[in-house]
Amino acid sequence: MPKIQQASAWRRDKALSCRISVDGGINDETGADCARAGADTFVAGTSLFEAIDMKSAVTQLRRSVNVAAPH
Repeated sequence: MPKIQQASAWRRDKALSCRISVDGGINDETGADCARAGADTFVAGTSLFEAIDMKSAVTQLRRSVNVAAPH
């Protein structure tokens, strides 16, 4: 999380319009943690493709990230 927090601080301090993307191990919990740290793009593979219902898994991941993201 420190790298995401640092990138988020640089983006804010320098008024940059870039996105902060995370890839690897993203699920409801880690996605929310990354969103709180400042990430705004999430690449999820295993947590979605191994889900019984992918549509529900995507919906839940989006919900978790949106609730955790700073507003």
